[in-house]
Amino acid sequence: MKTRLWLMTLYIFLVMALGISACTTAAPEKKAEEKTTITEKDEALEFYKGKTVRFVVPYSPGGGYDVIARSLVPYLEKYTEAHFIVENIPGAGGNVGAENVFKSKPDGLTIGILNNQGMIMTQLFDPTLIRFNIVEYSNIGRVTAEPVIMYAKAGGNLQSMEDVLKSESVLKVGMLGPGDNLFLTAAGIIEALDMPAELISGYPGQTDVELAVIRQEVDLAFGSVGSRYPMVEAGEIKPLIFIGGEIPKFLKEKIGDVPSAKNYVTTKDGEIIIKALSNLQNAQRGIMGPPGIPEDRRLFLENALLNSLSEPKLIEEWEKAARIISFLPGNEYKNLIKELMNVPEVLSKAYNDAVKALE
Repeated sequence: MKTRLWLMTLYIFLVMALGISACTTAAPEKKAEEKTTITEKDEALEFYKGKTVRFVVPYSPGGGYDVIARSLVPYLEKYTEAHFIVENIPGAGGNVGAENVFKSKPDGLTIGILNNQGMIMTQLFDPTLIRFNIVEYSNIGRVTAEPVIMYAKAGGNLQSMEDVLKSESVLKVGMLGPGDNLFLTAAGIIEALDMPAELISGYPGQTDVELAVIRQEVDLAFGSVGSRYPMVEAGEIKPLIFIGGEIPKFLKEKIGDVPSAKNYVTTKDGEIIIKALSNLQNAQRGIMGPPGIPEDRRLFLENALLNSLSEPKLIEEWEKAARIISFLPGNEYKNLIKELMNVPEVLSKAYNDAVKALE
């Protein structure tokens, strides 16, 4: 606890003294909820000590969700004294793994890092595809909410958004499938910016999509800025636009200036779509458990997550990897998800039209 308080005090001092933006890779500002007694915390620690916790990643190994989960494991183990095993359960744009978490025993020994934006989208637009209710999960906390970039192969024919918009041929956009949040983002951007493009779905993970762009199987793809940064740095892909909150200064220094998608909007419907997509980026990557985890265990895990995200070594690792920490406590995160369940009709139509085009 003293270490955590010292870290938070140091962070606040740096913000005041140096004017550092809160939207950087730094110790999270949000505090975990404090609703358990000392006895309950001791009981939760005693429960977790020596236990094995399944940490579900609903995508293939090597992607952004997988890397984040594995980077958190050593610190979660430190603060819970439990053993965490990462289990990759890909399929249906992340919904197979999400369902696995939802149906697990609510004892606090199964959690997952889930794509809540994609889950919101599926539950709203095609609930027959899922067997979970996103608002019923036990929310541990949001880990990160990063802007999304649309990118092309570096050195290829598409080196700017202007190149995309003036293309005389229909461009192919690589995608996992309708269950993935980036499907909604891509469908919305194509509609909002009147892009000459079609979605090509069926890739098992974002790493596979990235490779498809590099091999020029497809022309464009979308991905979170942190996850795609290694290939940007390697000179393999080039960001053309971003969607969501502003790219933090430390990240701009790494990838250069990338224009916002809103700069290319020419219609009112387009403005509505871009605003809705930007808001939905706030859902992104959160740690969740099945409904009904005892509150003392949920709060124990929430505090362990916050302490993990406050570790100087993890902060350093994430900054090197261009990842953004944006912690949000579990119940606040749940409320945010509830608010985001309202999607504008024009964006819903763009999604439904894109799904029909795949048939």
